[in-house]
Amino acid sequence: MASFGRIEEKIIKYAESLKRNGFYVYHKKIDPSDPEFVDLNDPFIGEFCKRQNIKLYTHQKVAIENILSGKNVCISTPTSSGKTLSYHLPILKKFSEDKNSKFLLLYPLKALAQDQREKLIKNAEKITPFFRCEIYDGDTSSYKREKIRKNLPNCLITNPDMLHYGILPSHYKWEDFFSNLKYVVFDEVHTYRGVFGSHISWIIRRLLRILNYYDVKPVFITTSATMGNPKQFHRSLFGFDFEIVDESGAGNPVKHFYFVNPDEAGSAYRIAAKLFSNFVQAGIRTIVFTKARKITELIYNNFKKGYPKLSDKVSSYRSGYLPEERREIEKKLFNGELLGVIATSALELGIDIGNLDVCILVGYPGSIINTFQRAGRVGRGLAPAGIFMVMQQDALDQYYIKNPDDFFKKKYEDIIVDPMNPYIAKKHIVCSAYEMPIRYEEIDDFKNILFENIKDGSIFQSQDGRTYFTKERNPHLKINIREAGESYSVIDIRAKKVIGNISAPRVFSECHPGAIY
Repeated sequence: MASFGRIEEKIIKYAESLKRNGFYVYHKKIDPSDPEFVDLNDPFIGEFCKRQNIKLYTHQKVAIENILSGKNVCISTPTSSGKTLSYHLPILKKFSEDKNSKFLLLYPLKALAQDQREKLIKNAEKITPFFRCEIYDGDTSSYKREKIRKNLPNCLITNPDMLHYGILPSHYKWEDFFSNLKYVVFDEVHTYRGVFGSHISWIIRRLLRILNYYDVKPVFITTSATMGNPKQFHRSLFGFDFEIVDESGAGNPVKHFYFVNPDEAGSAYRIAAKLFSNFVQAGIRTIVFTKARKITELIYNNFKKGYPKLSDKVSSYRSGYLPEERREIEKKLFNGELLGVIATSALELGIDIGNLDVCILVGYPGSIINTFQRAGRVGRGLAPAGIFMVMQQDALDQYYIKNPDDFFKKKYEDIIVDPMNPYIAKKHIVCSAYEMPIRYEEIDDFKNILFENIKDGSIFQSQDGRTYFTKERNPHLKINIREAGESYSVIDIRAKKVIGNISAPRVFSECHPGAIY
């Protein structure tokens, strides 16, 4: 692995070579900042830190103190700033005090579940024995799910989809779990925006109804990328206020941020591929983010053809891979077996893939939030990092190449969610009534939408007009909370083997007769 000095030297060298070849290159050096450490006056957490030989960052202390005092907390600090430990420690402390305590952890992607379970179990082993944590999602077999329900773990890791489809509709099977629930964690909460966010808001509303039925009021914890409106966003999504922890004490290494503009005859893909091959050949660990699965595979296959001896040192990573394939790539990245990976946004979220040195963005990702989420994949610890954003012939790309200072002055975007989208609300009202009859006292926020349900016959009113029911069976199965349609398997007929998955909208454009997968 390249030394720190050599990494920075190579980053600057390859940027200069682009300039010599006639490409416009803008450079901004982001100076390093020192981490701010602090002690927390708590015997349990102090013992954990002593055994791990670590100190807490200032923002971790603030978050932990707020959580332990019973406040709902959003930890909105940069990538690799120790957000996960900020809720692991309160969970483990609460479990050490009450072995019946239950904890619900929700991640937006199944890919995050395995990585997060391993981290939590590893931390638990350091300080408190007998802590059980299980994953309950679409990859969990029916046999395993039944075992989990019969022998409830202390901590359940799942995603909003399984909460919607498999847990809330049969909440009576989880009575002991809900009755002892202490903390609910929503990781990567900034992903719950737009239509998806409207669905999530209603799933949270349904969860809160059930928790109220079991007479529990757990603490809610979220982690998030930095955003422009954390307080307003959380109030829209959850319906109540959060303490926002957004001043990071984690510090940063030096980072070199480059904007590269190809000439008219040039291609962003070609430049990104050339940079990628240069860094990988130099032994510098590099990630490329593309906007399309096809481009991911194109750059990957071109590299394998051009550098066959290094083909086992790189990989592509995108949605559509089978779960076991993704796990294998993540493991190789974390262990340092891979020097490079070409990925779509599937690797943007917080899967731990170890330390990377260079990030190459093929085009502006579309928002400041997404740009810095992806750029945050490099420069962990003290190692210097390089970020190369290779601009495409897109209006925003070309605006920022001409006005680069505007990019760095721009504030993080606000995240918008509309919980009262009538088309979404109508469907979830039926799910709520299926889970538990709706009382008149609950309907103030959505009275008009509920009356639409009554008109179309999906909801029925009691004789006294104070309770609302549904006759529909399993209404949750009719809702796709990600609005992506069904998922289809791609099968290699000759090998009789499933080689990937694809969502409904992509089937017609990418898997029609004659298409190349």
